[in-house]
Amino acid sequence: MCERPIPGAGESYPPHVTIGLLGVPNAERLWVTVRDDPLGASIASVLPLSPAPPLPCSPSPLAEPATRVEAIQALVAARAAERERRLAAFRERIHEPQALLAQFATCIHCQNCMRACPICYCKECVFRTDVFDHPSTRYWDWAERKGGVRLPSDTLLFHVTRLLHMVHACVGCGMCSDACPVGIPVADVFRAVGQAVQARFGYVPGRDPAEEMIVSTFREDELRELGEPEKPG
Repeated sequence: MCERPIPGAGESYPPHVTIGLLGVPNAERLWVTVRDDPLGASIASVLPLSPAPPLPCSPSPLAEPATRVEAIQALVAARAAERERRLAAFRERIHEPQALLAQFATCIHCQNCMRACPICYCKECVFRTDVFDHPSTRYWDWAERKGGVRLPSDTLLFHVTRLLHMVHACVGCGMCSDACPVGIPVADVFRAVGQAVQARFGYVPGRDPAEEMIVSTFREDELRELGEPEKPG
């Protein structure tokens, strides 16, 4: 259900090189485009010198095949329809925080979703440190105080923390759901929440690398723009 399956399409930042197979009628050729900047030009100058037979790259600009345009439009339309179907189903069953937390009830804390995520950005992840390496006595204390303890522990904290970290950057690629061994719809949760947050701030992840991330910057008036009343005086 990825919303932007074609690099550089729409609002997203164009890559220096795009290698396309979708809708290219000649199976013996690759559709290669390069960005119009110094790095793109340097890459383009090398491509004709080192083709990879039997898939040569054409050094001259060619019109994009009509079959490729049609194939891309069909792919984007199909994915957009699937995205809306999945997110509508998610919103139908989620009406309160407890319903959201229940989505993670079967989590075994394998952290596959985090490892598969292509944009998980922390250089040192707190969930891979000793912070959550609890001694055995801690579990006994929890069990005595609460009358029971959930194992594995900290699963809800893990997902809520990831949601807080990634909600602004999620692009709905779906890799987290693919990696989940127990079938938790992680991508549906992240994309549904992320879509609302990004729309509220007018932020599109990947649109422009020079654009500041909404979680790393703060303006004094931004909360008032979101509805907070201005304090008197």
